[in-house]
Amino acid sequence: MFEKVSTNFLWSLFGRVLYAISQWCLVVIILKLGSIKILGLFGIVMGISSPIFAFANLNIRSLLATDFKKNNSLEDYYKTRLLTSIFGILLLIILTIFYDTSLMELMFVAAIVKLFDAISDLNQGVFQKVERLDKSAYSLIIATVLSVSISSLSLYYFKSLLLFLLSLALVKLIVIVVEFFMMSELGINISFKEVLRQPFLECRQKKIILSSVPLGITACLVSLNSNIPRYLIDKFLGASHLGVYVGIGYFLVGAAVITVAVKQAVISRLAELWHTNTDKFVSFVLTLCFLSVFVGFVAIVLSITFGDMVLKVIYDDSFVGNSNLVALMFSAATLMAVYSFVNASLTVMRVLKPQAFISMISIFLSFSVGVILIPKFGIIGAGVSVNIGSFVFSLSSVVIFYKNLQRTVTS
Repeated sequence: MFEKVSTNFLWSLFGRVLYAISQWCLVVIILKLGSIKILGLFGIVMGISSPIFAFANLNIRSLLATDFKKNNSLEDYYKTRLLTSIFGILLLIILTIFYDTSLMELMFVAAIVKLFDAISDLNQGVFQKVERLDKSAYSLIIATVLSVSISSLSLYYFKSLLLFLLSLALVKLIVIVVEFFMMSELGINISFKEVLRQPFLECRQKKIILSSVPLGITACLVSLNSNIPRYLIDKFLGASHLGVYVGIGYFLVGAAVITVAVKQAVISRLAELWHTNTDKFVSFVLTLCFLSVFVGFVAIVLSITFGDMVLKVIYDDSFVGNSNLVALMFSAATLMAVYSFVNASLTVMRVLKPQAFISMISIFLSFSVGVILIPKFGIIGAGVSVNIGSFVFSLSSVVIFYKNLQRTVTS
């Protein structure tokens, strides 16, 4: 069992780490070839679109990967994802009208990027379900090479964030085509005629949506937890400070990508253990959480010691003096890693509704603390607010996991 998990983990980790590096490279490219203000604008566009699509995606990928009994066909999942993504695009357009109409073009292109991301995410879920994360890694490698090269050329020649986002959309489309070819090689074929045929929303899709709405709300609120500081920095401090925060915030993003890689490698195995051996299931979850805490502690110590040197090398002198914020980012990443693994376990156990409730409490606290601290302490206040929200996410999920586990054992 663990040999299979280890192989999948290594492939997933390799692909995800490489992809995380590419996303980091995009931030550096925007800073070097554009400006810190363009980086801030990119941060606010992604900060607004990400929570919306986190909700629209409804975390259907996790349902697909843990559908141990094959209750739904692949076409059901793809049809549902397409419908919810269209809803996400419409919601983003409406929100932009109320937020800032000058961002409309950027938001629309960002929505197309997120739509392609959503389809690719489900393709990754298929690879995850059949435990062929080597194929998942291949697609991420292709995405890494193309996104860095094409987007760099776009920004270098045109100095336009709009064309930069369009180039990202083109890369995502190419990756989707490659993923479908790889699925076909595995003997997995999606009937697009079935996905697109009418009536569009049938009973099976309604069931998927209703069962996954709590997951979508939770994913949206988790995304908001990391993005609310961006909105508040944009309001209280301006685009330049936001650019610094976005750059340093990618330490959190990079750590989150590694966490996702591990979670995706083990979630199918967690589903199997939950149905076959509860003791091993619990042991596996605890091991993942303890490893997260250990790695997080090491990262925090290193960031305090070498943070300024790393910031100077990766970015420039304007970032020096923010090593404490780097440490706060790794602290939040550690808390969210624990939450992520426990949350995956709750998904496997089909304990979905309480997750949305604890997420709302976390967001309220994070927002309240941010409003108080960011005007007084700047981006350090933003780091503190993210940590408070992350702590509530982590603690609440552990409590819910323990109570439901006890209930299961008792019954």
